[in-house]
Amino acid sequence: MYRILTFFSIFIGIILQGFSQTCDTIFNPSPKSTLIIKASQLPNIGPGANLCLKNGKYFNIQLEGFRGNENNPINIRPYGGEVIIDTASPYGIKIGNCQNLKIDGLVDGERKIKILKTKGVGISIDDRSTDVEIAWVEIANTGLSGIVAKSDPDCSFNTTRDSFLMKNIVIRDNFLHDIGLEGMYIGSSYFAGRTIHCGGKDTTVLPHVNENVQIFNNFIYKTGYDGIQVSSTVKNCFIHDNTIWYDSQLKQPGQMSGIIIGAGNALECYNNTIIHGAGNGIEIHGQGGRVFNNVIICNGRSYRPNTHGPYARQGIFVGYNLYNPENLPYLFYNNTIYSPKSEGIKFSNTHSGLNEFVNNAIIDPGIWNYYDSLNIPVERAYLNIDPGIQFVVKTNFFTRDTSAPGFVNTGEHNLMPLADSPLVDAGTNLQNQGIQFDRNYASRPLGKTFDIGAYEYFPQQGIDKENVTDSQFLVLYESKTRQIFIQVKSGVFIANKIEIFDAVGRLVFEKNIGAQNTLYLLPARKLPDGQLFYRLKGNFGVHKGRVGMIR
Repeated sequence: MYRILTFFSIFIGIILQGFSQTCDTIFNPSPKSTLIIKASQLPNIGPGANLCLKNGKYFNIQLEGFRGNENNPINIRPYGGEVIIDTASPYGIKIGNCQNLKIDGLVDGERKIKILKTKGVGISIDDRSTDVEIAWVEIANTGLSGIVAKSDPDCSFNTTRDSFLMKNIVIRDNFLHDIGLEGMYIGSSYFAGRTIHCGGKDTTVLPHVNENVQIFNNFIYKTGYDGIQVSSTVKNCFIHDNTIWYDSQLKQPGQMSGIIIGAGNALECYNNTIIHGAGNGIEIHGQGGRVFNNVIICNGRSYRPNTHGPYARQGIFVGYNLYNPENLPYLFYNNTIYSPKSEGIKFSNTHSGLNEFVNNAIIDPGIWNYYDSLNIPVERAYLNIDPGIQFVVKTNFFTRDTSAPGFVNTGEHNLMPLADSPLVDAGTNLQNQGIQFDRNYASRPLGKTFDIGAYEYFPQQGIDKENVTDSQFLVLYESKTRQIFIQVKSGVFIANKIEIFDAVGRLVFEKNIGAQNTLYLLPARKLPDGQLFYRLKGNFGVHKGRVGMIR
């Protein structure tokens, strides 16, 4: 039986923010040079201490040698307002040789630690650091990756597999956007070994592995390479409840996916939403595991349109992999894959057990006509499994007709089923396989048996047909993380207030935002089910539209 981790991070964050002004030490801004904070210079700082960063601008920040414990980490928090790094620095925050350390940017319901520009990495967890949590931070406009967690081997050999274990890495509730390379790069991608040059000769070493990695509730918007990359996590790798838009914008082959599960990973990937990425939706090279309740929309369509072969991009791709020592199975349950560039799922790993494909909805795979022109069986457009692989296929829904599934509103990325959808009560009951909930965390089943796809139908999810829209703005509400995402497409509009109304006109949310940005991510309370509308006020009047729903 697999173990499911369920988190109430927003409620925990709200509780913790009340303590954010209790500081054991306060550090002042350093806008022109690196602020180096060393544990050796703070002998009275121990487990549970709060190190506060006074509001203002910083060039970058380096944390060295701190030691909390499992129940009482060293906490890094903002004090008095926003902590901003917006420079040409080589990194934003560097965490070196630390254990049980937590960066928490949540104050009064907002992210107050903001790394808005660096020429390198946003946050780096390295130099034998372990047991680190990054929460409620905004990272943007990085030259390299947003968050990196690994310690590459060098000639000291103190970070090789036999000498160091990275564990208990938690990355949650962060907002990453306009990232140069990977949104997150967690663990070494050289699981099988890499060569370093030491003492005048080449030496092959095995990089360290990771255990207990949790990546959840992050919103990632526009990355050059993969949205989330995790490798070498051999035990308890949980990637869930992340929303990723527009991954792989550099269209660099080998670096193109919403989520990539690298070699060595023990896999648990669920309840993620991946929209309009240029790469594969989810790419897997790990050692078996479960992939369920994920929503993948229009992946790969922007990459060399209408060309396949080496340019194919699948909703889910499982590559050939030499490391699966027990030939563990891969289990694909209740995923919704809508209009992928190529196949819905392509599976190529012969080093696997009895793989299962159950209750998946695959709609409009773009490779259909290509297969038809080559006299390849067109059903492989939905599920393409290499010869010699053991598998079970049961109660999936495959169609080219985008209206056939009966989704609420595909134009607004709402792929929940309506009452008359053929997905409703058409699946296999998977409770014995540990599947207890859907993408909305509604219990499965809600009806007679499981619905097909990521969502269970519930009666209140219909949509008001009123056509209210403004193409200059994108406003989304993600019900699971209770966050409102606003994209202002006009560079001259300055938003200062948003109001959200339910279908009968009642005001259900309002917030003053007052900053000249093009992207906003605002924590919100739970908003009502059903259609919502927004009113965005700013320097050029009032704009109205429909709120897109991500569930």
